[in-house]
Amino acid sequence: MIFVFGSRFYGKVDQVPGLGYVATRFAHIQFFPLLPMGSYLVFGEDDSNYQGVRIPLSGKSVLVAWLRAALFLVGIAVGLFAVIALADNDIADALWPGAICLAALVLYAFTKSAKGIGKATSTRAIQLAKCADIPEEALDNLTSQYGRYGIEQNDAVHQPSTRNHDLCHYAERYGGMR
Repeated sequence: MIFVFGSRFYGKVDQVPGLGYVATRFAHIQFFPLLPMGSYLVFGEDDSNYQGVRIPLSGKSVLVAWLRAALFLVGIAVGLFAVIALADNDIADALWPGAICLAALVLYAFTKSAKGIGKATSTRAIQLAKCADIPEEALDNLTSQYGRYGIEQNDAVHQPSTRNHDLCHYAERYGGMR
């Protein structure tokens, strides 16, 4: 049996059109994310080469990576049970595993597309844009994409805490991350 291990990015969350997304580099075995090694705002990727900015560890990215991996494993495992039951012409025993497999796939897709998980909220998008030190014109463009009213409303409700007031104060710049 061949064992595959190393590090790679998982937990792609907070996508911002025209800017990038947040992902966490994990140590993995057999492509299952185990230990988070750091989170990044990824601007682009080419094959296995990533360009971005290191940010503080994103708990959301870590949890989403582990959740997606678990949903994938559950979907595969119960899907196999359903296939085995169908091969034995036992449709009744295949229904529950089939339903669980479908639910796992739906939840996996939900974690990819839900606003606030896969796509950044307006407040988070502005926070990440400031972290990336994008020019003021680009920040204005981003503000107009999300709608000025939505940003002001979110900022009024969700004032940043003093702990993470300046997310990027501790950021390190990286180019050619592998």
